[in-house]
Amino acid sequence: MKFDRVSFWFQFWNVPLMFMNPSVAKLLAEMVGIVIELPMVTNKCWREFMRVRVSVDITKPLKRGIRVWIEEFGVMIQYERLSNFCFGCGVIGHVLRECTTKHQELAGKSQPLKYGAWLQAEPTKQRQGSSSSKGKRQWKSF
Repeated sequence: MKFDRVSFWFQFWNVPLMFMNPSVAKLLAEMVGIVIELPMVTNKCWREFMRVRVSVDITKPLKRGIRVWIEEFGVMIQYERLSNFCFGCGVIGHVLRECTTKHQELAGKSQPLKYGAWLQAEPTKQRQGSSSSKGKRQWKSF
């Protein structure tokens, strides 16, 4: 039995309001993996971001974002309940100090890493009604 897929709740941020609908959510989710669940449209998951459960191949690097060319906007991705992953190569299952790729060398240098804690979403229950997290989100370009 091969263990190479895991499902996550994805949060898609920076989607223009006119594109916040289930069909666009499904389209974006299919760009990152296999759609498992598309929640009903509610104020809870369609205000600031769209939320979709997607199965992804964990042997490949995590997606940091998606460029959408309809209106040329960049969709930022966050993963709910994301476990340890490498900030250098973006693969789940090891951390930077255990990475066998060249990214480990960048950890002590001034070059920025491509991945970081910003990919980990805050739990949605804490986010709702909490203004303390607003304005603190720092995105990396992808």
